[in-house]
Amino acid sequence: MDNSEKVGGRSREVASFKDFKNFLWNLGAVDLGFKGKPWTWWCFRENDGIIQERLDRAIVSPGWRLELPLAQVIHLNTEASDHSALLLNTDPKPIRKK
Repeated sequence: MDNSEKVGGRSREVASFKDFKNFLWNLGAVDLGFKGKPWTWWCFRENDGIIQERLDRAIVSPGWRLELPLAQVIHLNTEASDHSALLLNTDPKPIRKK
């Protein structure tokens, strides 16, 4: 969506995000956001060091969001891939404390 979703490496031109933002706008799509670490992909590059970026996201229609208002996306930790798995929990239960 923008350079704030990336740590390390080179920044992208602001105009490079335009097509994706227009696509979402034209659909009326809603980004569900996330819980957990702020990136879904990482790598190490010799010249740039560690790069972390939010590449993966859950996009839904406004009607879907109204039907499942408590749904949330969680970025899971992984050791087997440079991409994090996304867990979509459509019915999160509150944790009850005694």
